[in-house]
Amino acid sequence: MYKEYRTQGGSPESWAEVFLPGAATLPSFTEAALRNNRCWKEIRARLLPGASVIDAGSGLGAWVRFLNAAGYSARGVDYSPEMHERLRREAPEVPWILGDIRAIPVADASVDAVISWGVIEHDEAGPDAALREFHRVVRPGGWIFVSVPIDTFEHRYASMVQTDDPGPAGQFFQYMFKPDEIAEAVRREGFDVDLAAPCGRHPALLAPRVCLALQEAPRLIHKVGFSVLSRVADLTSRADNMALVVARRR
Repeated sequence: MYKEYRTQGGSPESWAEVFLPGAATLPSFTEAALRNNRCWKEIRARLLPGASVIDAGSGLGAWVRFLNAAGYSARGVDYSPEMHERLRREAPEVPWILGDIRAIPVADASVDAVISWGVIEHDEAGPDAALREFHRVVRPGGWIFVSVPIDTFEHRYASMVQTDDPGPAGQFFQYMFKPDEIAEAVRREGFDVDLAAPCGRHPALLAPRVCLALQEAPRLIHKVGFSVLSRVADLTSRADNMALVVARRR
C-alpha cells in the first residue's frame, strides 16, 4: 500500500472545486463509456434490474443516473454540500443523500449493493471504516463493487510527475493498493471476494509528461493526442490505473 501526498488534500471543498465545473447531465458519450466499462459488466452479471444500489461517493452522480435509467433503484451519497445542492436542483427526482460514506444515513441491511469508485482510498486511516459501513448497509448475500488506484511503479511515477508530489511535507491525498491488498481489506470486514483484478487503463501512466503538455494544447490537438494515447494504453497492462474488487456479504 503506497501513501501519496499532494499540495492539496481531499476535503469536501477541494472535491467540489474539482467536480462542480463538470456537467451534471449524462451525455450520450458518457453513457456509452459506462456501458463499455468493466464495472458495469460486473454489476450486470450479479444484480437484477430493480435491485437497490447506493453509490458511496457519487460526485455529480453519473453512475446513479445511469443505473436508474437501466432499471435499478440507485441513490447517491456524497459529503460535499455544494454538490448535493446542485444535484437537488438539477435532478430533483433522484434521492441524493448528503453524508459521509463511513456513516451512511440508511438502515442496516437495507440495500442490495454498494458501489464506490475511487473513494475509499482517500481516508488516511485506511479503507476499513468505509468497508465496515458498506457491510452494515448491504443485506446478507448482497454485493459491493469498489475500485481504488492500483499500486504499480508506473502509477507512482506518473502521479509524482503530474502532481509535483511534495512527499510527506504535503497533505495526505490517497493510498494506492495492489489488488490482493485491497481484497484482503475487504475480506477483513466480512465479505467473500469474488473478483480482485486491474480495471481501467489511462495513458498518463505511459506518458505522464506528454499528457501534461496535451492539457495545455489547443482543443483539437488535445483531443487527437489523448485519443491516440488512449488506444495505445488499451493494449498494455503498464497503463492499468485502478483495481476492482467485487465481493459478497457473508
